[in-house]
Amino acid sequence: MSQIKYCAKCGDQLLPNAKFCATCGAPVSALPVQVAPTAPAKRRPWFSIIAVVMIVLAFLGGASIAPERIVTTTTTYESRVTVTRTIAVSPTAITTGVQRIGIGQTLNLLGKDNVPVEVTFTKLRYDMKVGWDTADKGYKFVIVDVTVKNVGNKETAVFSFLGSYGWTVKVDKGYVYKAESDTLPSSLRAEDVKPGYVYFEILQDTTAIEMYAKLSYPSIDLIVEL
Repeated sequence: MSQIKYCAKCGDQLLPNAKFCATCGAPVSALPVQVAPTAPAKRRPWFSIIAVVMIVLAFLGGASIAPERIVTTTTTYESRVTVTRTIAVSPTAITTGVQRIGIGQTLNLLGKDNVPVEVTFTKLRYDMKVGWDTADKGYKFVIVDVTVKNVGNKETAVFSFLGSYGWTVKVDKGYVYKAESDTLPSSLRAEDVKPGYVYFEILQDTTAIEMYAKLSYPSIDLIVEL
């Protein structure tokens, strides 16, 4: 750094490399020269900058190691469950009147002591012989198979007081024949399922169209369409 010189005579600042004072004209070489004191170097604010940087780093470091805040959101769901209950409804038992039924259909009746039973006429068939019985010449047998089920909780009867002659069959020519015999169950205990049949002897060239019976348990007129 160059030194600033002043004139010893007038005190004004001398120009660099000047031999005479520009103010008073005094020769520089003949005068003592005053050297201005060198100004102390200014301290740059490095310390302040470093301090600020350290504070910022400390803040960032503290934020990075701070425990993460966990926000828990609770969602409540309303559950609507539809429960379907199946209720079995038993068929209404027939107790009176005239009832028609076809082959393969089930009739719900009330037997003796009002015990419910299911009667199903399962099959219609023709034959020349039933058991030990053989049809006369020019005739044939028509056989109607039946199944009876006791669905109550005690013993009952449906056909016990009917007898074979309580059944009749009508053919396509209009003739009516009484039953020859039957093997219908007379009584059934709870949960019993028993088969049987009733048969008639009719003309060879006729066809059975319906069977009739008047039941005592229950008191109904039963017509079976054949």
